[in-house]
Amino acid sequence: MKMSLYQSELLRKLSAHDCSAQFDEETGLLHISYQDHPVCAQNAQGILRYESEWHEDEDIRDCYQAIEDEVAVIREYVKLYERSPQMPFPSIKEYRMLGEMGDVVFGAKHSENFGFTFPLGIRTRNTNRLLSETIAEIMKAPRKPLPFEQDS
Repeated sequence: MKMSLYQSELLRKLSAHDCSAQFDEETGLLHISYQDHPVCAQNAQGILRYESEWHEDEDIRDCYQAIEDEVAVIREYVKLYERSPQMPFPSIKEYRMLGEMGDVVFGAKHSENFGFTFPLGIRTRNTNRLLSETIAEIMKAPRKPLPFEQDS
């Protein structure tokens, strides 16, 4: 069994909570620990479960609460990503379109190595381009020195 998007995203974020995890390929569970004490396990759908005796220590309960908050955010953007269509622009088909407002397009891309990235795109005069492509083009344009940069 392979880790789900929910599990791989949580695994990336656990170090911020001083936690570690091990994925059990047989059961499909991501087992999460804090200072070598079990905190919880996450299934492929992103649901957390735990044994009540694991949470007798206040530090473990606090850690679980932080992980639970993290999981709620992850669940929100992974569901949005999974339900979103591919970008209709040929140069960025690997991105999904999360939403748009005016000339701004919000996108997301998932990579097994780096997790999620959330770039912005812009539309100008019936063309669709990534914001980074537009910025790169601006940076390559010839520049005139600013008045204070000129020799007197």
